[in-house]
Amino acid sequence: MKRGYDVRICPTCGGHLVSQEVEGGGRPALVCPQQHRFHARGPETEPPLGDPPEDIDEVAAAELIRNPRYRCHLGEQVADILRRIEEIARGLHVPRRPHDEVFRFCPRCGSEMQGCRAWDDWCLGMRCQTGHRFDYRSGLHFIEADEGTGFTLVEEMPDETVTFLSQRYTEEPPEDPQLQVFPGLTAPQKALEAMKEFLRASGGS
Repeated sequence: MKRGYDVRICPTCGGHLVSQEVEGGGRPALVCPQQHRFHARGPETEPPLGDPPEDIDEVAAAELIRNPRYRCHLGEQVADILRRIEEIARGLHVPRRPHDEVFRFCPRCGSEMQGCRAWDDWCLGMRCQTGHRFDYRSGLHFIEADEGTGFTLVEEMPDETVTFLSQRYTEEPPEDPQLQVFPGLTAPQKALEAMKEFLRASGGS
């Protein structure tokens, strides 16, 4: 990996992370021998998108996350929800854990992390014994001060979050405007149907 995007150590147990392909061919997961799963995202910017294909509302959810022609118009969150719905159906469950249990070890050097002052008042600060500093807010954010590069390390989406987000995307109207689909992204009809079916099957609705 390039400088600033070097993630090799599981922040939960200190084990070695390896890349693992995921359903739909999205960003690979980083998985340790204890099956703790994470996703690392760099500072790359996506090119601007045009209008989504006219038939996107008619395409099955499985095709939406596997066909690049449609996937690029889903947005990361919707794609992750659909991927996790498939994984949960296959028995891959992820429990919710407190952030201080998830992020215990530095993902760069493996030394233990402790709380510290955050760069942003909306975040929790964390620092390892070697001096690597992170901000935690819906993921562990690392910025390399000398080059301005970095990464965000997020825990695999827990089952509870899949249920919560599916409820928010499919309710009418959304209770929280911040959880509506972002401008320029889409939640196609078949994606919403897959979320509704997941909620019915799991007793979440």
